[in-house]
Amino acid sequence: MSRAIRGSLLTVVAVIGLSACSAASVIVDPGASRVVVGNQPPPDGAQQLGGITAKHGHGCGLYGSEGNFEGAHALLRNKAAALGADYVQIVRVLEPGRFEGICNARDFVIDGVAYRTRSPH
Repeated sequence: MSRAIRGSLLTVVAVIGLSACSAASVIVDPGASRVVVGNQPPPDGAQQLGGITAKHGHGCGLYGSEGNFEGAHALLRNKAAALGADYVQIVRVLEPGRFEGICNARDFVIDGVAYRTRSPH
């Protein structure tokens, strides 16, 4: 095998490895640790802050990286905290492997509605 082919193969392997790692873990922001996520409606008196969507993973078929619930959940909590929310009601979950357009989607998606259930400090 020539050096050019070996170099190209190493580049492809490195890109695939890096894209697989990119969706592996998500850092939860410090403020997001107080955000509760659930399927139930928020408590009475909660202020609706808006809809939010978290996508973990990307691409389709053999390309991109497979998302998972834990990664999408962490991203959802981060987005909610950035809005000043302390509760997110999940309204839809889309798992990887669903057919979207012309390919099988690899992202894990959680749609929710962000709420503030108590007054900000």
